Amino acid sequence: MSRGSSDAHSLNVTCVDITTEAQNALLKILEAPAAGMLLTLHHPNPSALLPTLRSRAGAGHFEIYKLEAYAREHSDVKAFLKAEGPARLKLIAPLVVKMDEPEEKLAQREEASAFLLELEQEAYKIKDWPLLEEIERGLRHVAERELPVRVIMEHIALMN
Repeated sequence: MSRGSSDAHSLNVTCVDITTEAQNALLKILEAPAAGMLLTLHHPNPSALLPTLRSRAGAGHFEIYKLEAYAREHSDVKAFLKAEGPARLKLIAPLVVKMDEPEEKLAQREEASAFLLELEQEAYKIKDWPLLEEIERGLRHVAERELPVRVIMEHIALMN
């Protein structure tokens, strides 16, 4: 079956933290995968995942990738939250550089997702509900490729 087939299914999961329960739920999905299904998990530390989940990777319908972007210096969300407007824009500058190649654009979206997931955790700690709503929208737009990463990230950076 080719990837272009109408029977193909793809699920991409990008997470910073994942509970044991969520990992077990992924294992349930992998017990009897739908025909043509490909599940991709992006995590900053794949070795921290359950051994049973890691052992399923590479079986043709499940892949695990290290979320490299999470470890980068520009993901300092605490500095982002303390900063305002122009300073926030400087902090996200590496995330919004114009990319031309499809692989670069995909990597940029993964970096933006990692930044937004970490930002979401910190915003939750300080109970910044309006920011959390915008982060949720931003994550959806990044995942669905509805808007350029620059537009999404700049919108969030310019929130008060």
